[in-house]
Amino acid sequence: MKRAWEVYRLAPDVERGELRYEDLGIELSHVLDALGGRREGVPKYYLDPAEFLSRTYPTEAVRDLLRKVVGRVLGQGEEGTYILRSGFGGGKTHALLAVYHLFRLGDVGEVDWVVRDVLGGAREVPRARVVAIDCNALSIRSSPRTLWGELGRQLGAWDLVRDLDAEYRSPMKRDIEEIIGRGGPNVILIDELGELLRSIEGERNGDERRRMYSQVVAFFRQLTAALGPRDALIVAFPEEASRASSKPPYDEEVLAQLDQVAMVLGRKNVGMVPVEKDEVPKVLRRRLLGNPEAGDDQAREIAREFNKYYRDRVSKFPSKVIEPNYQNRLIDYYPVHPELMDVLYDRVSTIPEFQRTRGALALMARTFRRIWSEKPEDAYYVMPKHVPLADPEVKELLTDRLGRGALRIVVESDIENPRGGGRAQGLGRGQLAVARAIFLYSLMGREDIRNAAPTQQEVALSYATPDVHEPDVVANYLKDLTDNLWYIYGDERGRYWFSVEPNLNKAVADQASAVTPEEAEAIVSDALDRMCRALQGRIRIMGCAVWKDPADDDKLMIHIMRRNADPHEAFRAMKHRNTKVFIVPGEQLNDAIDKARYVKACEILKGREEFRGHLKEIEEKLNKYQREIVISLIKAYSEVYYPSGDGLSSFYLEVVPEGNQKDWGLLAEDLENKLRERGKLVSEIPGDYLWDQFLKRRLESGGEMELRKMLEEMLNDTSLPFIGVQNQDILGKPLEQLVNDGRIAVMTTKGTYVIGRGLLGEDANVIDEARSLARSNAELERALREFEDKYSFEFKLAEASRIILAERIKQDAYGYVSRLKDLLERARPREPEPKPAATVKGPTLELLGSVEELERATGAYMVGFSLEGSDIKLVRSAFLQLKSALGLSGGSAEGRVLVRSEDGSLEGEMRFRSRIEEFQRPLNDAMEALDALLRGRKCSVSVSAEARDLRLKLDRDNIEFVERILGPGSQGGDLKWQISVKREA
Repeated sequence: MKRAWEVYRLAPDVERGELRYEDLGIELSHVLDALGGRREGVPKYYLDPAEFLSRTYPTEAVRDLLRKVVGRVLGQGEEGTYILRSGFGGGKTHALLAVYHLFRLGDVGEVDWVVRDVLGGAREVPRARVVAIDCNALSIRSSPRTLWGELGRQLGAWDLVRDLDAEYRSPMKRDIEEIIGRGGPNVILIDELGELLRSIEGERNGDERRRMYSQVVAFFRQLTAALGPRDALIVAFPEEASRASSKPPYDEEVLAQLDQVAMVLGRKNVGMVPVEKDEVPKVLRRRLLGNPEAGDDQAREIAREFNKYYRDRVSKFPSKVIEPNYQNRLIDYYPVHPELMDVLYDRVSTIPEFQRTRGALALMARTFRRIWSEKPEDAYYVMPKHVPLADPEVKELLTDRLGRGALRIVVESDIENPRGGGRAQGLGRGQLAVARAIFLYSLMGREDIRNAAPTQQEVALSYATPDVHEPDVVANYLKDLTDNLWYIYGDERGRYWFSVEPNLNKAVADQASAVTPEEAEAIVSDALDRMCRALQGRIRIMGCAVWKDPADDDKLMIHIMRRNADPHEAFRAMKHRNTKVFIVPGEQLNDAIDKARYVKACEILKGREEFRGHLKEIEEKLNKYQREIVISLIKAYSEVYYPSGDGLSSFYLEVVPEGNQKDWGLLAEDLENKLRERGKLVSEIPGDYLWDQFLKRRLESGGEMELRKMLEEMLNDTSLPFIGVQNQDILGKPLEQLVNDGRIAVMTTKGTYVIGRGLLGEDANVIDEARSLARSNAELERALREFEDKYSFEFKLAEASRIILAERIKQDAYGYVSRLKDLLERARPREPEPKPAATVKGPTLELLGSVEELERATGAYMVGFSLEGSDIKLVRSAFLQLKSALGLSGGSAEGRVLVRSEDGSLEGEMRFRSRIEEFQRPLNDAMEALDALLRGRKCSVSVSAEARDLRLKLDRDNIEFVERILGPGSQGGDLKWQISVKREA
């Protein structure tokens, strides 16, 4: 389907915006004066007979009138008197001009419909004298001042009527016969007779006024009697409906005289309505479009589509859409939708001041021009929704020119204005379109609009369009309008209309304008408090504050910021930078504050006596505004800033609010998830992470740090997760892990140390053994007590005071352990010493030559060492002592464990790699796994390792100690060992 603006082009004067209401409503006297050189500014097409008749759509009434008048002039027995009846703007003057120009037409071939429909194929219009009298131009104060005076003047018989005109005395039949008999035939046109009678009404002397009225009636009686067989009289009358109007154009006295004239003429006249309702679309096409015949095929196609669209959704539209002739109306009215014609002719035309055809032409000229300019996608038909009420001329046509000037404020404030400030404009295009339609429906005469107001189905017929707009959306648009506009009404019957009386929305708005900013912000603050409670309930480690300046403290806090607050400025001023989250508002905060004013207004109105009858409606509005506050705040507070890197990073929350309290929970959940994704919220901290990200560089440079200082620095380290006063116990587990691994030791508030078994390696078992034997050995018990007075394996975060690099106290701790080992050696029951099964090979110093050279060397070393024996546990213990005795640290190690059973039925191997300080754990795991695998079988075990990039020097004492602990019989069993040391390049 093509849109109307794709099918037709506008007439040039319509496209240029030059077709004015005044031009369409031209008076007969203006044309006569322009032709006589007495007036300027009359559009050319009114003056040229051929152009005027070519641009006139020949309605059935106009064709019939011209045909009968021509027949009368030709003496073919047609009636001689014709009354044209219609409301203002109904085409009477245009019909009179058509008769007038017909008898001035030179070449009839220029107007094909005249030849075809009026002259019956003849090529010439019969000769006749045309007298055209516009009563607008007559006045009892001027000369001539009567119909007979003007008739005599135009027919050259002024001398016969001068005295009669001055005395306001009607001529007799014989006088009129003499006037019109001097030539002929005569065609007499009289327009706006009511205006002549209105001028008589101004005569203050009642008797004289009544006499003058009687003379006008007498003239028509004599004139009709004097008409010859080839003379024609055509008089334009306002239609009968004007009498019943609530505000008639003439008062009762004038209307009574018009009735008298009509009775005189009615004895032998033919009444005609120049333009019927169904002909108006054809008139519009002919006058407003440059190619009026272009849409014939398109009309049928679009009518089929629309008719099917309506029938498929019949419950959504008025029942008339399924009437048998509705599709034909869609075809005949194209490109104007039948509903727009129905509104104009069945509703707006009930207002006496609406000038029907003229008003429709003026209204459609402006509407067509706007549509052809903006090219809306839904303009298959021109519908009520397309009437541009913001257009100044359209607004004037539908308000001031209808005597409804009070409706201007309805249009300008509630619907639309050129500045875009209409309330319906602010709601959206759909709402604006529906508001336009309802406004047109609301233009009624004396009938109570509440009984004739449109239903949702009628509004849908004015709005819905195939492939573009569905009728179901109309319900939402109606709700938006009734919720927000000040002059719209809806009732329980589902009817909607505009009125000049403001509705409850206006009362609420007026009250809202008196609400102070402080009152509105207090309501918004209360809503944000509910947001805070939801955030705290979800993110329990953090507090929440609304519109408060952030404090530089150790509390983890979410700050709901004020308007124009700068989170970067607050962040820069802080020492404890890793403690705060800032949620910054957008422009929607202003919307929330505005809605809060309406909430306060509703609360006030609920308590007023005069609004007791509207409590339910007020309560509904109150709930609506409260929901809108939630929606606005969710949208407003979507930008979040959090500490990261060297400053603040940001992200946006992505909650789609519904306007209920659940929205706060959704916002809290989204915030929590996004902070977790960015590593700021964690359930636990791995020990390795704490070591690598924070402790390692600090302890290796300083050796130790107070726990308080550690926490203080964490509050400022934006690379870390949030760790504050509310959740610092999250550090307990990773610190305990690092203690157990032997990477750190902890000084307690009592001055003792907590160390891990990882620091002592296998020697931690010495403590356990000492405890088991201490009761039977006083010296061992004293030594154990001395150790436990200083060291403990039990970590409690609450008792921690200082974090220490474990290597710093390792030698001291080993001193205690060595003494315990010596005491245990004496305290243990002695077993017979087995003979060594193999010789022991001592240390081999490769590349360096001697221990003396080794002591003087600096830089990094690579140490290789290996052990071999038949007892897995013995080999493991010796290996760890060897590693400890050599003082290896600061590098990385690669290891290999190989086990082979003596019977050759089983063989296993495991390899591992780790930092030298952590060498014990993978070795233990490997040895235990292989021990379980062998299940007691006799076997040989070899363990080898190579350590690189060592930073501690290897000296003679180390070597001698190794020789002592690994010498023959020192470990028991059979052990072979070898050490190689070389300087790394």
